[in-house]
Amino acid sequence: MPPHTLVATVRYPQGEAYVIRAGSNATPAFDGELLYDGDGFSTGSGTMQLIPASGGSVDVYPGTDPIIEKSFCFAIRLFSHGGMHVNGHGICVDETLTASNVGYDFVAPGVMEVWVLEGQVRLLTPPFSPIGAGQRVQIQNGVIISRSTFTPAEFARRFPPIAGAERPLTRIPPVQRPIRLPPRQQQGPVVG
Repeated sequence: MPPHTLVATVRYPQGEAYVIRAGSNATPAFDGELLYDGDGFSTGSGTMQLIPASGGSVDVYPGTDPIIEKSFCFAIRLFSHGGMHVNGHGICVDETLTASNVGYDFVAPGVMEVWVLEGQVRLLTPPFSPIGAGQRVQIQNGVIISRSTFTPAEFARRFPPIAGAERPLTRIPPVQRPIRLPPRQQQGPVVG
């Protein structure tokens, strides 16, 4: 039997937060617990944070129960309900590859909503569509079925930090406002 590949560490489990070892029952998760290729996790009404061995973080919200594995990326698969906030590069969630600061949520059976705060997400199925910063899309069967925009404040309300967990600072672009100059000078934006 090949050795198990370490894929993540559990941090800050709260309430109903469980680890499911391949081929066994769920046990309460504990801070610092190691997760291996093929393990799963479930949050019931609880929360937890995962720290992938490759870096980044994954905040896991109530009602989430996927399986994790290591392939070309840290992969979370069979994700069908609940929500997660992913901060990092090279983290796959079902049919997507994350590159930065992204929220995932199930809004209806088989419909995953992806909120890209920073960076980009790319579908892993043809036509490999990119989803850019500030975009929220709904994906069903590997296809984008709707696309809209959101504000950083909406993102923060939907994907709050897990209690006790650390989250890298998010860089929000500065607001540009016009300045008034005498008539002969050119006008331009002021960053601030």
